[in-house]
Amino acid sequence: MEGKGVCSQTSFTSAMSLTNSGASNVPDSYILPSSARPNATLTPSTTLPIVDLSILHHPSLRSRVVNEIRSACNEIGFFQVINHGIPLHVMKDALDAVMGFFDLPLEEKMLLMSGNVHAPVRYGTSLNHSRDKVHFWRDFIKHYSHPISEWIHLWPANPPSYREKMAKYATAVQNLQKQLMRVVLESLGLNPNYLRNEIEEGSQVMTMNCYPAGPEPQLTLGMPPHSDYGSLTMLHWSSDHGPEQELDPSSSD
Repeated sequence: MEGKGVCSQTSFTSAMSLTNSGASNVPDSYILPSSARPNATLTPSTTLPIVDLSILHHPSLRSRVVNEIRSACNEIGFFQVINHGIPLHVMKDALDAVMGFFDLPLEEKMLLMSGNVHAPVRYGTSLNHSRDKVHFWRDFIKHYSHPISEWIHLWPANPPSYREKMAKYATAVQNLQKQLMRVVLESLGLNPNYLRNEIEEGSQVMTMNCYPAGPEPQLTLGMPPHSDYGSLTMLHWSSDHGPEQELDPSSSD
């Protein structure tokens, strides 16, 4: 596949392998300029809106959800959803599968290493390890996932349950994305089916991030401030597995 092998295994060092090696210092290539480092003294100035999706199906309460999402999109650009309908065991299974992948030997993960940001499946560290001037403290596996039938055969074959568990999660998130897009469109005064065909035929990209504990967290970041290119980005964060795990099933139309 084009782009593979950009970094040889001898020159590639991931954030997770640095942590596992017991490194006592952050390598120079991961140290951010002082102006870009995390500031632990800052406190959030905005309260995260929480939207309860369970009341969407109550005719008398639906308008409340629509208004809450309209306000959140206008004022902040993101919000937290609860009672979204994705079973806990589906989310847990996906996180288990991801952790199983990150725990694989580096030699096996390197088979999916690519410097091509458009590769349908890509393992890496930072944002683009071969091009970044300053690296970021994360490992990731990223792949396309909609329609699943076109991509699942390219996903990691190990751990053995990865494809099955991740497919269930990706499908559940895709359904949630459709539901949220309908509400967003409704909040704009549009017909909820306005972009139905575009959404059905659109793409879904899943990014599974691992942010391992670092020896000097005040000097680096897992990810820099950035904007995603899709229509909606949905995040699921969990620290139940040791290193912080983040599933980012971004959907774009």
